[in-house]
Amino acid sequence: AALITEAPKELDAAIRAGMPLGEVLGAVFGHPINPVHWNQNYPLVLARKNEAKIKRLAIYFNCGQDDQYGFEKGAAALDRQLTRAKVEHEFHLYPGDHSPVYFLAHLGETVEFSWHALGVAKQRSPAAIHEPAKPPVENAPFAMGKVPK
Repeated sequence: AALITEAPKELDAAIRAGMPLGEVLGAVFGHPINPVHWNQNYPLVLARKNEAKIKRLAIYFNCGQDDQYGFEKGAAALDRQLTRAKVEHEFHLYPGDHSPVYFLAHLGETVEFSWHALGVAKQRSPAAIHEPAKPPVENAPFAMGKVPK
């Protein structure tokens, strides 16, 4: 599920109104939205239920502060939840919306985070895999705003 703070009943109204978000979510979660299926796939519920397991993951997410779908509220809620649970993660709320322009503007740092997380995992011993990853290297190939030519 997407990082949406509205309850399934509120989203059912979006489906009935023919809003784009309602149409997308309705196709996945049903018309009306099936609350059981929703809760089985809702990121905030999944994070709470799997708190111990996700502490072993490298977690990164960002969102535009003017997201057309309201994802910024859900992303901020997930950030607060992970912080309270002491789950290491990286979250950024940037100016922008939910568009290809926003996506491309932040693709480099997303790839850098993934690159670093995967690179560290390859270099660490199996016993150390569950230790938190170190922050990204400043001169990494996809350092903030630097895209290889």
